[in-house]
Amino acid sequence: MEVVVEGDWKNFRIKMIEPQDHPKILEHLKSTFYKDEVMFQLVGYSEELANSMNIFVSHYLNNQKDNNLSFFALDRKTEKVAGVRITHENVKDSIQPELPIESSENLKKIHGFIQPIHKIMNLHEKYNLDSYAKFFMTSVDIEFRHQGLVTELYSRSLQLIEKKGYKLVSSLFSSPYTRRVATKFGFEELSRFYYAQSIDENGSQRFPNAKPDQFLASMVKEF
Repeated sequence: MEVVVEGDWKNFRIKMIEPQDHPKILEHLKSTFYKDEVMFQLVGYSEELANSMNIFVSHYLNNQKDNNLSFFALDRKTEKVAGVRITHENVKDSIQPELPIESSENLKKIHGFIQPIHKIMNLHEKYNLDSYAKFFMTSVDIEFRHQGLVTELYSRSLQLIEKKGYKLVSSLFSSPYTRRVATKFGFEELSRFYYAQSIDENGSQRFPNAKPDQFLASMVKEF
């Protein structure tokens, strides 16, 4: 079956993310994704936090030249970024990006929560893989929601990942909505990590405003 990632779909034009697209992708994330993200809400959204996160995301975008798995959707009428799907390859024993020194304290809190999860899950060993695909971010501007765009981005991304020969794709899901979408596409939950139970190196709660039932889910799909 031919895999079609780029092309027109409904009122959108879907394109692979190229270096010249990075500024508008980062602007979209700053105005949309970060404001919606559960962990950003728990620590308190700010311009400083968003700018710090954009520096971190730039690392992933700049290192996809040889194996680009990320794309975005433009509204054909306005050329506005409607949605973004960022995916990257996770290679065994590769050096994971560190937070920039100038990162905000709240981003350090989030990073301190997420990084140990990757070590706990240890997916390379668990599934005996040298590499696998990792969903990093999916974002749709509020103006273009409820049109099936998230589902279409997932569908195209999974087809691309399978076509490239990956045997596994993983992600950490904070949103109940994206967890439902992922489940629809065959993702299975491996573990849950509750925000309210996360303690930092000083013995303090990372997310004191978290509700007891809020969690981050580690989910995978095998091909």
